[in-house]
Amino acid sequence: MHIRSHTYNPPAGLTFIYAVVLVFHYCWVAHTFFGDDFVSEVLVRVPPNDTVTDATYSRGELTTVVVRNCDTMAECMVFTLNNGL
Repeated sequence: MHIRSHTYNPPAGLTFIYAVVLVFHYCWVAHTFFGDDFVSEVLVRVPPNDTVTDATYSRGELTTVVVRNCDTMAECMVFTLNNGL
């Protein structure tokens, strides 16, 4: 029995939608557990083979989300918590 390995590469549009869903999800998680006073930036990265360009989403005065490409597959989602940005 031969098992083929296949890497799934979704279209750029689908990847962008998925990234936006992740952004909103982690914004909600950060807002729920930390509050807007402690969360000023949430950095979400996607795999390097995707063609998502830099984009920002602001929620309130302290929360900014940046979506950009990853350098590696590891650590594709990173939280950056800066108080008083």
